[in-house]
Amino acid sequence: MPKITFVDTLPGGAARGPRPTLDHADIATQLEAHSTEWGKVAAAKTPAAAYSLAQRIKTAHFQAYEPAGSFEAAARTIQARGAKPEFHVYTRYVG
Repeated sequence: MPKITFVDTLPGGAARGPRPTLDHADIATQLEAHSTEWGKVAAAKTPAAAYSLAQRIKTAHFQAYEPAGSFEAAARTIQARGAKPEFHVYTRYVG
């Protein structure tokens, strides 16, 4: 079971290799157990990939997030001073 990191608020505004496989059913279950909390569910290689995954979650492209609108999702670019940017996807269950 992948561990989700939960956060109170979304932060403001990746290495090459194989695409990680996400267990969307498990992620959805964990998010439902932490209703209304944002969870960092994935890191993407590009901002576009993070945005795309967030859109797919919001529109229930993956069956685990049905019905559409049950989950909110957002992509954020995180960059610590002097570090390379990271592209994260945050999601929360809203019912």
